[in-house]
Amino acid sequence: EHGPDAAVDDLAARTALDARQPELLELIGGTGGTAAVARALTREVVFPRLARRLAVTLLRAVSAGARLRWPASPASSPGQPRCRSSVAAYHDLVRSASELASRVGELADLRGGRPCTPVGWEERFDRLEPLPLLESRLEESASRLSLAVELDSTGLRKSLTELLAVEAEAFATTYRELVPTVWQEGDMPLWPHRVLVPLLSHHRRTSTPQTTVLVVVDAMRRDLFRLVRAGLHSTSGSDLLQLEERTIWALAPTLTGLNMRALTERIVPGVGDLLGEEFPDEAACDRSHALPYAPDGVQLETIPEIAEHVHGSTLSLARLADAVVPAVVARLASIIDRARPGTLIAVAADHGFAEVAGWRPHASSRRWRHGGLDPFEVLVPLGVYQKAWSRSGE
Repeated sequence: EHGPDAAVDDLAARTALDARQPELLELIGGTGGTAAVARALTREVVFPRLARRLAVTLLRAVSAGARLRWPASPASSPGQPRCRSSVAAYHDLVRSASELASRVGELADLRGGRPCTPVGWEERFDRLEPLPLLESRLEESASRLSLAVELDSTGLRKSLTELLAVEAEAFATTYRELVPTVWQEGDMPLWPHRVLVPLLSHHRRTSTPQTTVLVVVDAMRRDLFRLVRAGLHSTSGSDLLQLEERTIWALAPTLTGLNMRALTERIVPGVGDLLGEEFPDEAACDRSHALPYAPDGVQLETIPEIAEHVHGSTLSLARLADAVVPAVVARLASIIDRARPGTLIAVAADHGFAEVAGWRPHASSRRWRHGGLDPFEVLVPLGVYQKAWSRSGE
């Protein structure tokens, strides 16, 4: 045992960061390398050991700021069948850690250039949105591979948490400045009480649906929406035509009642209902352009599963997603199956959710919350789709 372990340590130390790394990763996956070296590593069990030591070495390099470039995963190629998946898991862990470190670093470098317009923040959020789920998947993978301590030593979670806090503060400043536009016409965010009627009216004119269904998924933030959309594509993709997808701005505080009324009934909030710094006088708030309404032919469906988990769960984001996304996909698939061909189906969220600041395992009973100004609560998805017409044209 001493001999192979010492040889593995030496090989990992000598090859971890040099130009032979891609060749070594191919070798330990059984997809390449010289026969002489392969014969020297006489047992398959050495391959995962070597991959683990490489992972530890490379995670240390990530914590030191190294930017690593990775070849394709050896899991996609033929190789030693009993060790291939284990080797690939270590390989993918480090690749994901390096990718996350790179993305966090790039966004941190842009701190001085934060946007101050709705479009600017939506574009910035496109880059910010995938990071929490990527980090959470990374933690889950590291835990399975018994590398949680090594991953934690990279400081990636700490760096991401700090970045998200700074971004949230900057976003809140912009949001408060935009609050008066809730009661104004013109260039503004897509507030929920403004967006649905013109959007559905446009697609009803161009798509001539027989019926329209509005599905509101409570607390569906955008990263979960992407997972739901992918799951839906695998189950009902051939039946659904995407017409439009947009980002809408939930009203803050991001409470279900406030945003559901705005989204489904077009009820404009009063000045005292919203978070902000400078409000217009109540008398100056024109609410006549958005009176309560019940749109003809629109069937409302609500899906509460995400919110139910958010309110009491201490699961990681990755595990929460794994728990709720299949249920949401199943509910949506059922709605689509019941709908007649040609039905217009709008899917929207009333608000999202964010992690409780400073949350620590066993130190807080609630990990997730909404009701504030975090971009993961405010910037939420709206998609408009149409169920495919049958070949008979019914």
